[in-house]
Amino acid sequence: MEALEHMQRQMTSALQRIEHKFQEQLKEERIKAEKREQKLLLELKQMKILLQGYEVRHPVPSVGTRASYASVVTSSEPIEATQAPSAPRSSLASHLKSVSPNSSASRPQDDTPSLTLDVSQMKDLDPTDLILFRERLVNAWKGQPGIGELPVAGLQRAGKDKNKVKILFYAEDHRNRVRNQSGWVEKFFPGARINRDTWFPVKVDRVNKLNTTDETRVNLREDIAELIGKENGIRINKVRWLSKPRDEAAYGSVVLYLDSKKDADQIVGQRTINIRGEAAWTKEFEQRLVPIRCFHCQKYGHQRYRCPDDVPTCVRCASKGHSHLTCSAPEPRCASCGGPHEASDRGCKIYRNALANLRSPHD
Repeated sequence: MEALEHMQRQMTSALQRIEHKFQEQLKEERIKAEKREQKLLLELKQMKILLQGYEVRHPVPSVGTRASYASVVTSSEPIEATQAPSAPRSSLASHLKSVSPNSSASRPQDDTPSLTLDVSQMKDLDPTDLILFRERLVNAWKGQPGIGELPVAGLQRAGKDKNKVKILFYAEDHRNRVRNQSGWVEKFFPGARINRDTWFPVKVDRVNKLNTTDETRVNLREDIAELIGKENGIRINKVRWLSKPRDEAAYGSVVLYLDSKKDADQIVGQRTINIRGEAAWTKEFEQRLVPIRCFHCQKYGHQRYRCPDDVPTCVRCASKGHSHLTCSAPEPRCASCGGPHEASDRGCKIYRNALANLRSPHD
């Protein structure tokens, strides 16, 4: 009898353990199901935002503007562009793929408005989880004046650096509003910073000095970037001389730094740009490696603000205490190599050696 009772207790205990284990497994499955549901709801919300953005950028023509098949066949009149709008054969799916933050094959156009957020100094954020990153970003923008309702077009990892995330926008205005409203970064991404925008340089030759300089006839006008931008319908961040023109020269070359790669490519492609009503020649700007030379002591390897010399050295004769503007030496002499040429001469052996080291740093 005791043996039977003992067996019953063991069986009861075993059944309780099985039931407890079953309840634990059921609880785990329920939690997993809830997480999957939350993930699907978030993805659905992202898809809805993308669809809204697509509809804004690609509005569907109204029914009244479309020509029917019968009208096209029977009409002898040419169809207006508004009746039969032409569009590239691209599907909505392909557009969504191009901006989807989860698509490894997506490559947005270079002129897609974007900001890059560097979160390398943040410890409580995993930048590789773009779904959670987007959630945090949307919460960060909520309540911020002017950006609370802006949609996120997409997210991308900025190259190989996992600590940099590129935020894509549907319009330049959206990007500029988010950049100017920096409070969301400080509050929701403490320690992070927005990287500086990429500028796209264009070289411009035959620029009239009278049209672009101030009363000195050498320094560019303070408002020249704004003036050229308005005249050509583009945004220019900066204008600088490629090399300052000689006093007697009427024309010189400048570099324009544009906001948009599309605008830069267009200006280079059309080969001209209007500057105060006069055409100037445009071409692609090639960034060249140039050795650093101090314009105070005329030596290579440092800049003027780090120069240890108190007295300036003449670039023409290598003497101290005067500039080339007042130099009366009969023959030039280099301050770097001592040769019979000015310190700015690119034939200087010190210059050539420094340039060779720049081009072949590992040799």
